[in-house]
Amino acid sequence: MVVTKKKKYKSVFLVIILFVFTQCKSVPDITGFDSGRWKEDVNGCEGTRMKLAGDLELERQKLKGVAESDLVKMLGNPNQVQVMERQQKQYIYWIQNPAQCPGANLEYRELRIRFSAIGRVTETLFN
Repeated sequence: MVVTKKKKYKSVFLVIILFVFTQCKSVPDITGFDSGRWKEDVNGCEGTRMKLAGDLELERQKLKGVAESDLVKMLGNPNQVQVMERQQKQYIYWIQNPAQCPGANLEYRELRIRFSAIGRVTETLFN
C-alpha cells in the first residue's frame, strides 16, 4: 500500500481539525445556576448573585477552558476588567458590593475569572 504525500497531509490536517474542535468548550451547564437572574443583579444589591454564587462555586471547574465570549454569554459583561502582563486579563463580577448598594449592610464578595492570552478561562476565584 502506497501512501501519497497528499493523503498523508490530509490525515494530519483532519487530526488537527478534530483536536481543535474537541478543545473548544461552549457555555457549561451548571446545575441550579440561572444565568438570566445572575445578569439582572448587576451589582449584587438584590442578593440574587449571592444565592447563585454557591452553585457556581461548586462546579467552577466546568468553567476551565471556556472561551471569553461564551463566558460573557453566561455571566454577562463583567463589572471590572483588569489587563495583566503577557496579554492575560481578569474579569471581576461583583457578588455583593456595599459601595454600589446604598443603605445595604453587605460584606464585599466577588468572582474573579482569569483568562489566558488566547482567551480561555484558566482560573476561577471566589473572594
